[in-house]
Amino acid sequence: MLERPPYASSVSQHRLWAAAVIAALVGIGIGETFERITPATTFRTDNLQVDESATFESATSAVTFTNGPSGINGYSGTHLEWNEEWMATYANGSITGPFNVTTNSGNAAIGTVTASGRPGIIQMQTGTSTSTGNIEIQTANTFIDFGAFTQTTLSSTLGFEALSNGTDTYAFFAGYCDAAAASINCTDGCGFLYDQGNVATGGVNTGNANTWEATCASNSSRTFYLLNGTGNCDVGPAGTANVAAYVAPNTNIQTMTVTVTPTLATFKVNNTVVCQINTNIPSGSSRVTGAQQHMLKSAGSTSRVVDIDRTMLSIDLPTPRSP
Repeated sequence: MLERPPYASSVSQHRLWAAAVIAALVGIGIGETFERITPATTFRTDNLQVDESATFESATSAVTFTNGPSGINGYSGTHLEWNEEWMATYANGSITGPFNVTTNSGNAAIGTVTASGRPGIIQMQTGTSTSTGNIEIQTANTFIDFGAFTQTTLSSTLGFEALSNGTDTYAFFAGYCDAAAASINCTDGCGFLYDQGNVATGGVNTGNANTWEATCASNSSRTFYLLNGTGNCDVGPAGTANVAAYVAPNTNIQTMTVTVTPTLATFKVNNTVVCQINTNIPSGSSRVTGAQQHMLKSAGSTSRVVDIDRTMLSIDLPTPRSP
């Protein structure tokens, strides 16, 4: 047991003791207890190692986490999660975690850079060839069945170094999609689309605004909403999600998150819900899709670049798997 020292009688002393314990803690052994501190102290860690079981006690209840049949991680758990910080060197054909990196046509390319406080950034570059460059960071497009999962989430933290315009036009998608390399049109999927040129089939950005769209598609039947604060989504707020040029390290960088259940897609920008869609959500073994970040050029000879700082993909299963 990790005992609280008797001299820790003030709030500041409690916090100093807790900080010392956390700094020294490399794991909670079998049967050990991390004792509750009074008054309340927040305990946060990105890497809590539970060897077999551990109990966290509050003033009124106790919660036990285990790595057994009902565990929070591992094969017997129900939550699967991958986080990619983009710290390696990538090229066409690279595989990292569940993602393939693919450059198609023209002289499209992949690069990596760093920015202050952002140690790994992957760059999707259209190249200078007119109307041909496209880049994909994607899983297989056949393993996401929204109807088979409790929910699945894709989150991308990104920025556009230069915006699309009438001369150098491109589109960018982040979410779930099964589009082929030379197309931005999903047969099945849900996600965010930046399409200033309004090249997507069914797109609603007729005014060529620098604004995100929220979209879902099932068997090529599509729902689109332009997130300019004036239209209505199927459910939830009619949010605003504009796009502006990214300046490293922090200006106009956005975290785009789409979470899909069997009946609802929720779209968040920087953790704020901007739209919810409950139509044209694909479901079933014939309507599978994949996670995808996809950039497609449609006009111009100047290379355009999207910087992606982090990508997170998670899947929640309805029940634990069995051997």
